[in-house]
Amino acid sequence: MRRDIFAAFLLITSLVIVRDVSANLLVNGGFEDPPQGPPLFATFNIPAGSTYITGWTVVQGNVDLTTTANYGPLTNTLDPASVQDIDLIGDTNGSGGVFGGLSQTFATVVGQQYLLTFDYSHNPGAFALNYAAQVTVADANNPSSTVYSAVVSQPFGPAPWVAFADTFTANSNSTVLSFIDTQGGFNGGIYLDDVSVVPVPEPSSVLLLLIGSVGCVLVRRNRHKATT
Repeated sequence: MRRDIFAAFLLITSLVIVRDVSANLLVNGGFEDPPQGPPLFATFNIPAGSTYITGWTVVQGNVDLTTTANYGPLTNTLDPASVQDIDLIGDTNGSGGVFGGLSQTFATVVGQQYLLTFDYSHNPGAFALNYAAQVTVADANNPSSTVYSAVVSQPFGPAPWVAFADTFTANSNSTVLSFIDTQGGFNGGIYLDDVSVVPVPEPSSVLLLLIGSVGCVLVRRNRHKATT
């Protein structure tokens, strides 16, 4: 029984090591900085060109940085520790009808595969038949060179948070990730939280960790036998 528990512990430890080695390449992926306090517990209509949201640039329209306890679909996202999130549409009346968008540029390795994850929902307080956003990953030096593209969407109504995950392969040493709202209300669109990009470990690296774990179990077992 103890050997089984120890083996399980080693397996979990090896997976944690893989996760830790693959730290999030994005800055402020959870939109927790800058922190929002009273009186509004939010910053509304952050305009195009702004870098107010640490690590991110508003690339079109305007966006809202809000606290999960006071605004948005639910009191929390899928991450119970989340305090803030993003509404990709601030107010189209102040942006000439243009929906909002964000981007961030980060370092990558050509040919390396990466895992992109984020949580999304929509703002139920702004009526629209549908809510949608374009997700794009491209060469930051040549944005027309796209390596990944997807659309996330939800119909108007209950606003559940959905976990998104997919992979892409970098074609440059500098990559840009962008979220552009394409459908929504005049003052509410797709909500985002917990955006992450991490390298996908090579199968050989994971295998080595698992082999190491099994080896430790066998050594421990042999030592136990030698002392009995």
